[in-house]
Amino acid sequence: MQDIQMKRKTITLIFIVVVILWIVLGFGPVLVLKQWSHRGTYGDMFGSVNALFSGLALGGVIVAILLQSKELSLQRQELEMTRKELKRSALAHEESADELSKQVATMRHSTTLMAYSQLIGECDRRIREILEDQNLSVSGRETRADRIREEREQYLVGTREMLDNLTPKS
Repeated sequence: MQDIQMKRKTITLIFIVVVILWIVLGFGPVLVLKQWSHRGTYGDMFGSVNALFSGLALGGVIVAILLQSKELSLQRQELEMTRKELKRSALAHEESADELSKQVATMRHSTTLMAYSQLIGECDRRIREILEDQNLSVSGRETRADRIREEREQYLVGTREMLDNLTPKS
């Protein structure tokens, strides 16, 4: 920030000096030289000064072009670095999305396995209840228990199939 203020002060000072020189060199001879022929000769002396200022202006334009070229080069480098960073960020985002998809699939499998486990546990509880129920005949208890055992077996088959699908095949 101070560097910018310093540059502004320097440019302002140079501008003021040039304006003062222009005024002194432009109006000074009018006050000092009384004859027009002398004034004309005096004015012709400044042809070289005009060429000097034109050369300085051309040099300033060249310096400005060089500075802009350097700035443009730096901007291109920064743009390339930004592109690389965005590419890395996109890859990381894709990897994160893939991992999240895997995590969701694992959670679904886990939920399904827990549901099978609870269903099998419920079947076991119902079988125990039926076998302990003294109000039913032995054959009635066995018939009902066999139906629940078949249901339990279906849950076990579903669980095994799911586990087989999760296990990688070699």
